[in-house]
Amino acid sequence: MQIQVIANCQARPVSAQIERVAPDMRILKPIILHLSKAEQKAEQLAQIAQADVIFAQLTQDGFQPAHLASANLKERFGDKVVIWPNIFYTGQQPYLRYFTHPKLGRLMGPLEALHDIRLYRSWKHTGQVDPNALDHSDPAFIASTHALSIAELEKKETRCHVAISDFLAANADNQRLFFTFNHPSQLVLAEMARRLLHSVGLDTDPQDDPSLSEPLARYQVPSVWSASEAVYQGDAYTVDANNTVLGLGGAPRRYTREELCSSFQKIYDANDIYQTFNGVRLTPSILEDVEFLSKTGSLES
Repeated sequence: MQIQVIANCQARPVSAQIERVAPDMRILKPIILHLSKAEQKAEQLAQIAQADVIFAQLTQDGFQPAHLASANLKERFGDKVVIWPNIFYTGQQPYLRYFTHPKLGRLMGPLEALHDIRLYRSWKHTGQVDPNALDHSDPAFIASTHALSIAELEKKETRCHVAISDFLAANADNQRLFFTFNHPSQLVLAEMARRLLHSVGLDTDPQDDPSLSEPLARYQVPSVWSASEAVYQGDAYTVDANNTVLGLGGAPRRYTREELCSSFQKIYDANDIYQTFNGVRLTPSILEDVEFLSKTGSLES
């Protein structure tokens, strides 16, 4: 049996997990949604047509390139296509957001375009990125973020053949499931691979292997398990003459809590957009963020 996986950054690690637990299957080269172009249509469709099973990640209506939209794949290849959700969960990084501006694009920093709104709030109200702000933990806010994230994933799963939200909800309090809200751990990737195979009648036994590296762990960010001595991981970067933050690529860079806050301090001080915040979009978008960012009380409690 030949298997094709089509997805975002989760495509390669899910393909690798399938190959690990079902070595008799032939896994075709994964197709990465956000790296694919319209001009690759003929080549990619020819490859997909070779597959006996197509594990396609759910896409929004109007997704481009259109030939990889899950609805179009289902229409073209019929019952070969098994649709699965983008594995996305905010509950273990409840204060993490992408910052994006309509003209400036993603607002970059040491963690790519990811920002901890506790750090941003401390800077906005005091002029200082306070490392102690990372100790702020509001159980009600975290619970609300968890519930909203699971509910949104469940809604998307109504359009899928395979679900994962129940696994996330059952293990969120006792397992490290995510490094960022869209970068799941091997534990989650392995479970998704198992469920995808089960959906086409190929049952496999779980095979935990602690020696496996984490393919989606480049960004290690403030999370519900973070301690004051935590070391974070992101990108090396530079700031050009126009105060634009440029990622330097290459090997990941490690940051202590103080170094991470110092980096955000430099970036927030250098760019007026952080003072006005006009037009900045937060992803995921959570209603409680507006109230959270407006509060000027104790940031440590």
